[in-house]
Amino acid sequence: KATCEAAGTITHTCKSCGEHWDEETKPLGHDYKSTVTAPTCTTQGYTTWKCSRCSSNYKDSYKDATGHKHTEVRNKKNATCSSEGYTGDTYCLDCKTTIQSGTSIAKLSHTPELRGKKDATCTSEGYTGDTYCKVCQTKIHTGQKINKLAHTPEVRNKKVPTCSSEGYSGDKYCTVCGTQIASGVTLEKLPHSWTKKQVTKAATCTEPGKQLWECGVCHTTETRPTIIDVNNHDWQCTKEAWDEEGPVYATLKVWYGTVDYYPYPKTDPRSFDPNNLIHEVYYAWYGIKQGDLVEVDGEFYEYPEQFWGEDYYEEQYAAWQARIAEVDQWEDEGKATFVGRAFGDTYKEYQIATKTHHEAEYTCSRCGKKK
Repeated sequence: KATCEAAGTITHTCKSCGEHWDEETKPLGHDYKSTVTAPTCTTQGYTTWKCSRCSSNYKDSYKDATGHKHTEVRNKKNATCSSEGYTGDTYCLDCKTTIQSGTSIAKLSHTPELRGKKDATCTSEGYTGDTYCKVCQTKIHTGQKINKLAHTPEVRNKKVPTCSSEGYSGDKYCTVCGTQIASGVTLEKLPHSWTKKQVTKAATCTEPGKQLWECGVCHTTETRPTIIDVNNHDWQCTKEAWDEEGPVYATLKVWYGTVDYYPYPKTDPRSFDPNNLIHEVYYAWYGIKQGDLVEVDGEFYEYPEQFWGEDYYEEQYAAWQARIAEVDQWEDEGKATFVGRAFGDTYKEYQIATKTHHEAEYTCSRCGKKK
């Protein structure tokens, strides 16, 4: 017998003699019938072809899945300050499937409100207050006590001490509540502001004196002793001053050098005024040594600085000659008129002698001290 895909055979048999022969028949071919499967949210759609005589089948005409086009959120819950929320599950109305589960939403923060707050004062404690949630009325935080405030002090009944009366530091009161915080103390009198006044009795080298003192504030006076004045002596001369002459032991020679000139040219009438004459004198001492007392015309002079000898004589002579040369130049330039010059021709002798001076002696009539 032929099938959809295989040929068949027909056997012909003679009814009389029983002879037979076979006749081949063609395959029948498939007899496909179609069944259409529509696409869903998650699966493809297609057409199924199935043979009515055999099991042969195939699919074609595929169509894409439609996806979840009609959805809704179920089981959504808003969060509050007392309970968590839920974003909700996503449900497909077409395929009746939960396509996405939701997540939890954290509790919301409380909306705080302070209740029972009380400010502290200097007489009573305060309270920071309790914190409640305005939404759920839950107590979030318990407050704390606040210590009393310090008093605001002011000083009353204060009195400044003076040198004649005591003072008072003053009592402390609170300016807010009026409470007396502390009592004051008595302040000692101030010291007098003493000033020296007149001396009523002068101090001497053996006895103290007396002096009046006065307070510049209250004008109280008192007399105080002064210290002994060791310099207030009553000196009495017990021996007059005198000089003791020493022996003459050397002769001093003094040479004179002079330079005379007018500071104006000869053509100037003032050159002949004797008052304009300049007379310069140079001295050269010889024969005296350091520490000697020199008596000149009855007066004593001491020359302790240097040795006055030949070297000094030569220096003075050289200075005199330099002056002569300078005045000579002035005369050549018409600035001066030379009158005269001399040095070393004459000298005068002086006696060199020692002399001791004794001071007068005094004795204090009160303490006997001598000077």
